[in-house]
Formats: sequence, C-alpha cells, structure tokens
Amino acid sequence: MFYENVRNFLTPRNREVSEHGTSINGEIIKSVRQNPDQFLARNNGIVIKAQDVTLHNGRTLRLRESSVVNGCQTTMCVVGYTSSDNEVQVLTKVVGTNQAWDVARAANLQNDVTRFELEIAQFLRPQLVNRAASHEGIRVIGNESAFSLLDSIYQYEIMYEDLRALFVGIFSHTPNNIFGTSYTELIPELIARFYANDPDGTQLLNKLFEIQKAASQSMQDLQGRMQEKNITISAYQRFFKDNKAAYRAFFTLLAASSVSDIDISQRISDVTSRYELISTFLEKTLDVIHNRFPEFARHYRYAMQATASSIPSEKDKESVNQLLWQSIRRANFGQLLERMKLSALDHDL
Repeated sequence: MFYENVRNFLTPRNREVSEHGTSINGEIIKSVRQNPDQFLARNNGIVIKAQDVTLHNGRTLRLRESSVVNGCQTTMCVVGYTSSDNEVQVLTKVVGTNQAWDVARAANLQNDVTRFELEIAQFLRPQLVNRAASHEGIRVIGNESAFSLLDSIYQYEIMYEDLRALFVGIFSHTPNNIFGTSYTELIPELIARFYANDPDGTQLLNKLFEIQKAASQSMQDLQGRMQEKNITISAYQRFFKDNKAAYRAFFTLLAASSVSDIDISQRISDVTSRYELISTFLEKTLDVIHNRFPEFARHYRYAMQATASSIPSEKDKESVNQLLWQSIRRANFGQLLERMKLSALDHDL
C-alpha cells in the first residue's frame, strides 16, 4: 500500500518534534482521538495514484494497482488510533496515472521531505530494502497486522540507516557526502545504470547487504576485543553508538576501498567509467569478504585507526566529541587510504 511512498510510517517514538514539543504524528493522533470532527480542516490529506480509476454509483471509486504516494503518516495514524466511536474524514486526491514517481515527487515537494530524500527515495527507501531483505531471508516478518508490521520495521532502523549511508557514499562524487547529504553531490545517472536491468535494485541491495553484514561483524568483533582488554578510547566509543551510521558507513567504504585497491573518492565525470569502477569495487570487495573475511575485518580496524588519528588532540572528551564530526566529514579519503597502507605494511612485516 505504501510501496511508492517516499517514506514509510514514522512511529510516534523517536520522531521529529513540532514547535509545541510533541511529535508530528503525535499531533495527528491527538486530532484523531480528541477532535475527529476537526480532522478535515487540520490535515492536508493523502494522495493516491492508480493505474486505472473508474466511478461506480456516482460515489464509489474503484482503483486498480493503487498506492498511497503521499500520506502514509496520516493513513496509519487514522487506522491505528481511531475507534468506532468517532468518524474521521480525510481529504483524498486520487490520480489515475502510470507515472507514480512523478506524482510522489510533486506531492512531497509541498511538505518537509528534503530535496535529498526525494532524489534518493526513488532508488532507496525502507519498502525496497525490506522487500529485498525478506527475499534473501535476512529478515522475515510473521503474521502481523499492517500497523504492528510497520512499527517493527522501525525496530530495524539502525540497519536501514547504515545501508542508506553506505548507498549515499557509493553513489556520490565523494564518500564524504555521507555526512553532508547534498543532493548536488549525488550521481543519479550512475544509480540509474545499476537499476536499468534491475528496477527494484535487488541485485545491488543484496551486494550492499553482504558488505554491511561484514562491516557490522567487524565492528562487533573490535568492540568485543576492546571490552576484553578494558580499552576505552573516546572516539571509538562514539563510533560504536547506535545513531552513528555515517561513521560506520565511512569506515566500511574505507575498508572496501583498501581491500579492493580502488579509491572511490577519485573524481570521474564519465558515467560509464564511473559505473565500471563501482562495479569492480563491489565485486572485489565481496570476493575478499567471501574468501578472506579476516582481511576485510583487519582493514576495517585500519580504517577506524586512520580516521581516529586524524582528529586533533584535545584535553577533554567533550572537546574530542565536538571536533569529531567536523574532522571526519572534512577528512581526505585518499590520504586516509594511504595511512591504511602503512598499517597493512606493518602487519605484513
């Protein structure tokens, strides 16, 4: 139902907060429960696209292959929080078209969805990721209601955010765009090349799943070893935090570039050449992961070491944390790879 919506359902917890101190969906739910008669006036409504729309009996619309392209939040709040005691009217726009993404893009330009989200959502959004993951048996959801299903998807949010950051780093002119998320740095023509014969991006996503799983295992192993040795490095502890997907993706790309011997930060304007470079980068990285995983894990550690060593020294932990984000987002990816080569050479010697 929401497969072509830009975003999936944002559960009331851990969501954006309005100027009144409540979550955006919290405001919708409040209206549904307390002022259902005012909902039509307060809510912008939803947009539904369908391949075919026919009118029956002068008041009933029959839709074929329909999808909510804007209004997932409104729909799920009404479904999940209304009761038989109140009636909620929702403004609905129905568009008969086969150009679903054009409709979704135009509809979402009217709300708080950023330009970057609009640019990337056509190729990467929770619905696509979860479908590809379920096909691979990475995540299987049992018989749950639509509402609880969407809520459980966001228990999987950490994995999705890590994958999203990895995707952004690969398909930007520079991996540092993981931190800046500028839509002008994205290369949509490159993404389109990967999706040309694979409209849902399943093949690409499966490769990213494998790389991310290897990176996650490498991070967990390192964290476990540090705990065993009672090693507490301020920067490392911050990297381990759940909400630091950008850092983890940056280390993953450094490790992958190192083991594949391909610097993906090099500027290549020709899309065909860039496509060949990234394709080779993915295949070589997966070859190492499949056949020499300890090597990938070792280079992941090198990536963290090289990055941490680039942070200016400060006397207190709070100062380090303040410098961390700015230092890493401005770090020279190529120079970090050179430092990693020295670590690899030291290991070989």
